[in-house]
Amino acid sequence: QQQYALYRFGTEELAVVPDSGSISVALAPSGSDLVWVSPLQVCGAVTFAPIGLVDMFNGGGAVTSCQLAPAHVHGQAAAAANGNSNAGSVVASSRASSSSPVVAAGSAAANGSPAAVAAMQLKGCGRFLAYSSDR
Repeated sequence: QQQYALYRFGTEELAVVPDSGSISVALAPSGSDLVWVSPLQVCGAVTFAPIGLVDMFNGGGAVTSCQLAPAHVHGQAAAAANGNSNAGSVVASSRASSSSPVVAAGSAAANGSPAAVAAMQLKGCGRFLAYSSDR
């Protein structure tokens, strides 16, 4: 069953829901909110979803591509991200720029190196937010 990461722009809340799930949204009179939806990608035990650039009104549109794959597929990119493999749930926020791909690692393998790597292309710059099941 497909799952999605939902990010509410106004309240800065993040939830993971199945395709048949829902979230509750209450608006004040004349109020508004945006909900960004990103499908979770799965690679082994890791689930990952890029949310986007959170300081932009349409920050979800800043993610032009995202590929989650075993670390050995990404080779040198996995080695560069080796320091980011602590276990646990996380919402990662970091600086992003359109000048180079963003690389995030997750789910440490038995030898301490990342088991999965997410490689993304972004348009724009700012604070990037993603959901990962592992740190």
